[in-house]
Amino acid sequence: MTTNLNFDDNFGIDCNEFLSHGDIDFDYLHEESNLNAIKESNDYIKTLVESSGLHLLEPKNCVNSFERDGLLGLFHLFLPSKFVKDSLYEWTKQEMITKHPNIKFNYTMFKQYIGLEIAMSFNFFSQIRDYWSTKKFAGNEDFKNVMSRDKFKNVRASLKLHPPLPTTEFFNTSSEDPLYFARHLFNRFIIRCSQVAVPYGPAAFDEASMETKARTRSKSYMPNKPSKYAVRFYALVGHAFSYLFSLFDNGSGNFEEAPAAMRYTEIFRDLKTPLEKLYTDLAKKEDLKKASALWIAQIGHMTKKKIQ
Repeated sequence: MTTNLNFDDNFGIDCNEFLSHGDIDFDYLHEESNLNAIKESNDYIKTLVESSGLHLLEPKNCVNSFERDGLLGLFHLFLPSKFVKDSLYEWTKQEMITKHPNIKFNYTMFKQYIGLEIAMSFNFFSQIRDYWSTKKFAGNEDFKNVMSRDKFKNVRASLKLHPPLPTTEFFNTSSEDPLYFARHLFNRFIIRCSQVAVPYGPAAFDEASMETKARTRSKSYMPNKPSKYAVRFYALVGHAFSYLFSLFDNGSGNFEEAPAAMRYTEIFRDLKTPLEKLYTDLAKKEDLKKASALWIAQIGHMTKKKIQ
């Protein structure tokens, strides 16, 4: 379809003749316009990147931990050694004594197990047995040198991430929260993430998936995702150093009365009143049950820490 433009009355110019002039390279002008737009966009992105950073809330503790224990010291910033030894190790030790009395289980073996679990996150094989495989182009010598496969699987089967619960409390908790077994550890971890450092500048907020084959209500199926069956979390990550500031599950399969946003503020109590006030003032208290309320709480948490 052709549209005739004629501005003769205003400017004395026949635009149709002007546009048909063979000396003007409109493709070049369009290309120049795109290049300018790209340059402006790149300059903007560069400004954002340069403005990003990470503010340490416990600088002396971070430096001392690293100088004393290296990478292990940084690990204990987020999971303190006292909690790992007095809680996680002791709970697991009781299970090991009950299930595998012939294995001499000690704290060194427990730390080796944790190290192998972390290593599995960036040395990926589809099955645990593949790490100890003797086949060509398979297996990992470091895993074999640290611990046998049977010992590793025995420790994993005995691992306890929560304190012993009375039978009634155990039944009530497990029936409402499908992640009850890891909630104690998870809450401690996200508290420490917010206490150690806070990102400033650009940050990313998105869904993070933990792929699993486990039979659990917390797992959801999303056919368009790379991890189709996974436990889904909402993660807030700063651009600089990819520092994880906030993490919380999406509440899939959780039958607790409190919505996800309010469960988040139960961990970070100073956020509870502002969040409730926000939704009360807007006369949308029912919206507290929506995922967007949790997003606001997580993003608001980082903003609050920046101001402090």
